[in-house]
Amino acid sequence: MELTYAQLVDALAHSNNVSGNDGGAFRSRLRKLQSEGIPGGANPGKGRRVAYTVPLIIEAAIAVELLQIGWSPHQAAFIVGSYRQDILAATLLSLLPNQPSNHDVLIAVSPEALGTRPVADRVGAISFVTREKVGELFRDGPSANNLAGSPWRWSLIDLAPATLITIRSVALIGFPSEVFVQALREAIEEYDAAIRTFRETKLNKILIEKEVVGTRDCGLS
Repeated sequence: MELTYAQLVDALAHSNNVSGNDGGAFRSRLRKLQSEGIPGGANPGKGRRVAYTVPLIIEAAIAVELLQIGWSPHQAAFIVGSYRQDILAATLLSLLPNQPSNHDVLIAVSPEALGTRPVADRVGAISFVTREKVGELFRDGPSANNLAGSPWRWSLIDLAPATLITIRSVALIGFPSEVFVQALREAIEEYDAAIRTFRETKLNKILIEKEVVGTRDCGLS
């Protein structure tokens, strides 16, 4: 399955209930994301077309979620661009058949990511946690405050519903849901090795940021 840029924009507008006078501002923010290389470094210039496949659609959807919770286009683009492979693997993992709901994967963006240093250099700014792990962290309360910023200040994006809502919106612009679902199945098969590596090395691994070079595991994996 492949979308044109215009179809991608229409689908994202549907999934975010954008219409009427809000449409112009929304599309302007998407153009800013595109100029920053999101999705997928796809800023081809005039006269060239990009085919927006499942990985790029997921990337665009998550970038828009970051916009909707208050991050600027530049910040959203930098975050997604820095973690694009992990975001794709985490999303596909969350969409595996028969996945328990408490194992759905969320992106947790720490307020540390808003610091003056680039996001990619701020260890622990972005974590990938299951719904179950989020509950554990919030139950820990103040004792978890050493985790890359207090958990109550994290920006959380639940990847499964964000993607499923996008599927519904793609259907509204003329692609049957089963077409997108089949494309997701094919993506899961294609990225199987990356999904397994992500699960083993990144999922629920939250690192404490240190001012000096080097990190250590916070022990909550």
